[in-house]
Amino acid sequence: MTRRKVTKQLHRTAATWQPLKPIEMTEADREHFRYNGGEYPVDNPMQIWANTTYLAAVELLPQQENGTRMAHMMVKRHDLRPIGGWDDLQKIKTEIFGPEQEAVELFPAESRLFDEANIRHLWAIEDFHWPIGYNIGRRVTPPGNGERAGDAPGP
Repeated sequence: MTRRKVTKQLHRTAATWQPLKPIEMTEADREHFRYNGGEYPVDNPMQIWANTTYLAAVELLPQQENGTRMAHMMVKRHDLRPIGGWDDLQKIKTEIFGPEQEAVELFPAESRLFDEANIRHLWAIEDFHWPIGYNIGRRVTPPGNGERAGDAPGP
């Protein structure tokens, strides 16, 4: 794909983004978001958010001994294709958890690898800033200026 086509695709994606909205979880959603062949606990219900492209399921994990709460977000596309670029995950994280909540994606040890579908997992600890990454303020290069031409196009 040429740089011009990638730039057009990025602009089209930004222009067609639909905000996520909470929806009721269907039995098909419950089946798709099963883990380790088991059921999600009844006392730990998931919240489901969706737009025209993505479905995100969020579960609030039990409170830890130190009082912290962690949320686990699973994101998939409705058409089950791989998720587009980082920008889409950032938008989803921001819409559901808020602009100042941080989340991480874990690349686990091979012995803990769980990869059975095109689902991405984000983990967030309530009101916690991870002691990793840059702490230099917001710096964003807009799509289409040549610096980000290699970004993966969205939907």
